[in-house]
Amino acid sequence: MVPVAVIAASAVTALLLFVDGGDPKNQIELIKTGLTVGAGTGGVVALVLTGRRQWSTEHDATQRRLNELYVKAVEQLGSDKAAVRHGGLYALERVAQDNPDQRQTVVNVLCAYLRTPFHVPGEPRPRRRPGIRRPLAPSPLHDRRAVSSAHGGCRELPAAAELEDGALQEQEVRLTAQRVLTTHLKPGDDPDHPADMFWADIDLDLTGAALVDLDLNDAQLRTGNFNRASFAKDAWFNGASFAEDAWFNEASFVGKAGFEKANFAKIAGFNEASFAEDAWFNEASFVGNVGFEKANFAKIAGFDRASFAGYAMFDEATFAGYARLGGASFAENALFNSATFAGYARFDEASFAGYAVFDQAHFAEDARFNGAWFAVDADFEEASFVGNVRFAKASFAEARFNGASFAGYAQFDQVTFAEEARFNGANFTGSAGFDGAKFIRDARFNEANFAGYARFDRVTFAGKAGFSEVRFTGYASFNKATFAGNAWFDEASFAGDAWFDEASFDGDAWFNETSFAGAARFKETTFADDAWFDGATFNGGINMSGAQFKREVPDQMQSHVVPPEDDDENGLG
Repeated sequence: MVPVAVIAASAVTALLLFVDGGDPKNQIELIKTGLTVGAGTGGVVALVLTGRRQWSTEHDATQRRLNELYVKAVEQLGSDKAAVRHGGLYALERVAQDNPDQRQTVVNVLCAYLRTPFHVPGEPRPRRRPGIRRPLAPSPLHDRRAVSSAHGGCRELPAAAELEDGALQEQEVRLTAQRVLTTHLKPGDDPDHPADMFWADIDLDLTGAALVDLDLNDAQLRTGNFNRASFAKDAWFNGASFAEDAWFNEASFVGKAGFEKANFAKIAGFNEASFAEDAWFNEASFVGNVGFEKANFAKIAGFDRASFAGYAMFDEATFAGYARLGGASFAENALFNSATFAGYARFDEASFAGYAVFDQAHFAEDARFNGAWFAVDADFEEASFVGNVRFAKASFAEARFNGASFAGYAQFDQVTFAEEARFNGANFTGSAGFDGAKFIRDARFNEANFAGYARFDRVTFAGKAGFSEVRFTGYASFNKATFAGNAWFDEASFAGDAWFDEASFDGDAWFNETSFAGAARFKETTFADDAWFDGATFNGGINMSGAQFKREVPDQMQSHVVPPEDDDENGLG
């Protein structure tokens, strides 16, 4: 302090002498002024240093008080008295609220407490829980009311009623811990101007935690780890926002689960999660990749109008109840390989901008894809549809249904296939309707089986049409269909009536070795190019009135033509 004052006085004195150094009396006065200023400067510096020491002392004292409060609160959490544990939670909340830098630390402590083993009263005990075991009841291997202590005495085991009462008290403590977290993770009605109670940028690690009636509606988190957590009663995340990754792998939701309008900014994992009641993800937004692989939905799974910006993976997921994905949008690949839909499945108006893969998926009830849009490949190879399936007015790029099985009614009316459509080896046990469908490129139905009514009326085949070795057990109708490219029906078999009235074949038409067991109608059919019927058999007669051929009627057909007056008698009218 003294050197500072001397330097200041000297500097001021020299400056004043430089300004007016002619009169000795003035010089003496100037020197006095400089010394006075120097002394004043030294006083100011002294005050500053004293203030700094005082602030440092007070800061250290505040930090010590904070540490003491924190340590005491943590110790209270270890008490065997529920009231003391409650007090510890409120003390930690006060520490975090008053000290923003300590909020994540306090949250970590609360999460660690909730991660300790706990059995929710009234819930069935799981056969196995991960983590450290702390049984609340005596081991069945020691079915005694008393056991020997380490000091040779004998202590009574708590009765079942006492254990249940202790569990209920502990549940109340845990509900308090949950409320501390949920209260401070919600910014309020105006997220742009969050409430003072809001704790921002918080990470939650509740891995394996037993949670009861968790309410995180409209909460804002940075990350959330709920892997293997169990949610007793209901769990609410409606409107919640995760700025980073959110993990729910192997989580168990005992009650209803609400994630409507939730926002997942990065990765979201629900692999092998189980939902015992309704699960709602309507209008949820998944910005990163999301996994529901091997997830189990026991009741309603609601994803109506949900948006998936990254990969959506539902491989081997089980939907035991109603699966609702109407209006859902998939910007990247959507994978449902080997998924099981035991209840109704609805994908009406869903949009798939990436690959849509349902290979070997199983639909036990009705499935609806009406108006769905598939921008790239749609794979349903070896998928099984037990109930009715409807793709009415859907739009496909390339569609693959090779080996798929349709036990109910399969409706593809007015569907547009912009690229190749492949139904090779598909099995239609029920009726199949493709009325008004448009195949812009090749359509392949080779070796498919139609056991019911097959309707292709007014269908447009702009590319090649392949029906080689197809089996039509029921009626087959291609009335007013247009075949712009070559059409192959080689070795196809029509067990019922086959109708091609007013159909138009602009390319070659191949019916070699085809068998018509029922009536065959080609009334007013146009063959603009070659028509081949080598080895074809007609057991039910042919009606070709008004048919037009590029050349004369093939010899194989002439002998089977039924005169027009006999049409009605042969069922060809």
